[in-house]
Amino acid sequence: MAREDPAPENPAREDLAPEDPAAATYRRTGGLTVRESDADLRRAGLTREPEPWEDGLRETPRPGTFEWWYFDAECDDGSRAVVVFETKPLAASAGPLAPRLSLTVRTPDGRVHAGRTRHDPASFHAARDHCDVALGPHRAHGDLVRYRIRAGTPSAAADLTLTSTAPPSRVGTGTVTLADDPGRYLGWLVAVPRGTVEGRLSVPGRTWQVRGTGYHDKNWGTLDFGADLRAWHWARLHAGPFTLACAELRTPGGGRTPLLVLTRATERLAATATGVSFTPHPGVSLIRHSGHADIRWHDRVHALLGPPTALDPPGKPGPHPYHRFTTPAELTTTAPYAPTTTPGTAIAEHAEFSITPDRAAPGQPASAARAVRAPVAPPNRTRAGPRTPATAPDTPPTPAAPPERHAATKPADPATPRTPTGRTPGTHTKVPAMDARTAATRLARAWSVPDSAAFGALFAPDAVYTDVAAGRAHRGRTAITAWHRETRAATPDLTAEIEDGFGTDDGRACATLLWTGTPVAEPPGPPFRVHAATVLALAPDGSITRCADYYDLLGLARAGQPLMPQRPPDTRG
Repeated sequence: MAREDPAPENPAREDLAPEDPAAATYRRTGGLTVRESDADLRRAGLTREPEPWEDGLRETPRPGTFEWWYFDAECDDGSRAVVVFETKPLAASAGPLAPRLSLTVRTPDGRVHAGRTRHDPASFHAARDHCDVALGPHRAHGDLVRYRIRAGTPSAAADLTLTSTAPPSRVGTGTVTLADDPGRYLGWLVAVPRGTVEGRLSVPGRTWQVRGTGYHDKNWGTLDFGADLRAWHWARLHAGPFTLACAELRTPGGGRTPLLVLTRATERLAATATGVSFTPHPGVSLIRHSGHADIRWHDRVHALLGPPTALDPPGKPGPHPYHRFTTPAELTTTAPYAPTTTPGTAIAEHAEFSITPDRAAPGQPASAARAVRAPVAPPNRTRAGPRTPATAPDTPPTPAAPPERHAATKPADPATPRTPTGRTPGTHTKVPAMDARTAATRLARAWSVPDSAAFGALFAPDAVYTDVAAGRAHRGRTAITAWHRETRAATPDLTAEIEDGFGTDDGRACATLLWTGTPVAEPPGPPFRVHAATVLALAPDGSITRCADYYDLLGLARAGQPLMPQRPPDTRG
């Protein structure tokens, strides 16, 4: 695998022990970057252990984005099920919200019942603080520990409960970004590497109870398939106590970026992009050959996939073939003098994309360039608040509502505002404590990348953002977006790290941030490291209506004094 930084050799170990993730740094592979260090996690407002909000809605379903939640079940009677909730088909990622449900069931006798159904955007609801996504009566919700999945199409139906037995995992920050444009990225969260699944499956004329082993991951991002990626391979296998999930992204320039998650029983052994190879044999497509594929992690793990059996959703063959299939597998773990091979089963995917020009028509924003590219076949998935109605197609893009805790109930009518439950005492109903940190984290991340359009999408059209130190108020989404673009041009390495976040009694969100960067003016300015207090007011749909930054010009943080005032400052601009 071509790398700018060769993967270090790992010494042999007496047992297959977990890898030390703190030793990893970022990997730049064929134009893609994976960030795995502790510093990268801090900058992203993350810890090593994924949290429930990471399985919630991560992207506002605006043009140029995609997001979906994937579940699969291997049942003891030989049946298989795959359920995918999507904000839009991948082929339509350049467009507005166009939700879709995909369900595939293979019965014990080998018959495949598969269907996709499109849904009205008004029927789509998703939480930001945990997985809770609904398309009308179809719903998947959970908290990294236990999930309920209910889905149906004219071809099949599933009502399943998935209970995790392995730790949630992601590789580093959970995103793979373009090295020259961090605003274009792919996220992958393995929320449930392995779990027990039970419930019932239905196909026309038959309903039966099932038990078995389940898996859940999710994907989101802004990466342009075709322009940024040529192909991907993905596989998930269970073998004895081990579960391995692996993906490899291939760029038009020949670069390969692998990602691997490995667990044993309740222990995470690896979540890494280092020392991983994913090699289909022969050729590049598993489904078109009777051969196999192998996956390796250093010299410690070797997974072998056997001949495939199709598990494809319906669809006509197109210029960008996508295939899903099951396959027998075996996993070999190597320790001194005692290699062990365990048989298992796997689900795998392969997709190819056409190489398309990365350009927009004159006057088009960068996000619109994706709309004029050749479409790709919808693969259903890639290689990670209140449940609020999503933005209608003809509405300017705004973020979904802030997260909230609520019981697993039928989705509210889109016209009915939801009231958060499970609030932190002393927190206003509109901004629970969880929301405050989430809103501030989203803002900090958006400041830290050069995608000004995505930054502007966080704000309401008539929002006001006040820079108190400069005595300047930026009024309206357009002005705020332009300010972000100017600021990033003046300080390209600008980074905002979230330190704390909480809700206030009067309904606002407060946070403390650490700002770092180096101005590039002539002559270049000195590097800075400044603390600031940020106060946000949120609209019911989660967009920011008022924001003010109060910089620590007096050095209170250095003196050990609280940076946030007892009563939050006025943020009315």
